[in-house]
Amino acid sequence: MTNNTRNNFLDFSRGVTVFLMILGHCIQNGNGKFFLEKQLFWNDYFFKFIYSFHMPLFALISGYFLNFSTSKYSLKEGIIRKLNYLLFPIIFFGIYRYFLNLYFVLKDESTFKLKDFILSILQGYWFLWGILYLSIIVFIIKYLFFDNIKVYFTLFFVLLLVPNEIHNIKLSTILFLYPFMLIGYFFSKYQEVILKVIKENKKFILLILLLFFFLQFLFFNKESYIYISGLNITKTKLKTSVIRQIFIDLFRINIGLTGSCFILLILDEISKSNKLKKIYNIFIYLGQNSLSFYCLQELLIVYLLVPFTINYQKNYKINFLQAIIVIILCYFIDKILKRYTILKKIHFGI
Repeated sequence: MTNNTRNNFLDFSRGVTVFLMILGHCIQNGNGKFFLEKQLFWNDYFFKFIYSFHMPLFALISGYFLNFSTSKYSLKEGIIRKLNYLLFPIIFFGIYRYFLNLYFVLKDESTFKLKDFILSILQGYWFLWGILYLSIIVFIIKYLFFDNIKVYFTLFFVLLLVPNEIHNIKLSTILFLYPFMLIGYFFSKYQEVILKVIKENKKFILLILLLFFFLQFLFFNKESYIYISGLNITKTKLKTSVIRQIFIDLFRINIGLTGSCFILLILDEISKSNKLKKIYNIFIYLGQNSLSFYCLQELLIVYLLVPFTINYQKNYKINFLQAIIVIILCYFIDKILKRYTILKKIHFGI
């Protein structure tokens, strides 16, 4: 597999994950007011399936590409590039998010407050914040500690002591990405050896992953979500014991990893089919533009889909259609934003 083919496959995988993310958000937000306010989505089987692995898979792929960035750029240049690439969309889409929330959700309380404005940006787009923070951490450890494994492991245990949130900034969701980013990062470093082993034992590995993922999924429940139980092992969100929280954290990491690897192997088989070439290319496009689609879909779903579907009932077919519509809208908005240099620069830093 050439580097170009491999990158296309990862873009394809990222594109599928983008679609699953949007579909998951449509299940959460597009099934009516009752379904959303009662938070019935937590126990929805398809929602649980998507949320058991989709953000870990994003982080794995981000970690994979991070290896090439750390090899190509110096510490200073690498950090500056990451800031430039991620801060622009975080800030500018965060501005849209704040004012949309101010005038369409808060309404009667729609008074601009600088503190709330800053906190809103810090609280929003947590995945991008996570990739930014963790990329900087990896750059620092690579150049100052020469990718010392002991440093990475020590930091992991330190992160388990970080508060779950500060001023409603969900630190636990951000830090949850850490092990997956690292696995993707080190996989990229030693991929030739690892891929050789996978190729020689692919059917067996696929079967084992399927078995382990299925068995873990049977036990995946509301407390398994990082949003519900957090990461901190001393001041737990569920007021549970240290041992119980460690078990939840390890279970969540394990199912995220096995689920991601299983999906990647399945997608690898699908990508080889010539019959699905057009669909394959569509998902490649989604993967290549995942940053803009990630930012845009939240605004469209929260401020357009939710009020429009307030009286809807749960229906997967409708959710699938909603996801397609959101993707089409994201496509056209993305085209407009990237057509003009100034819009492209302020939204995506490029």
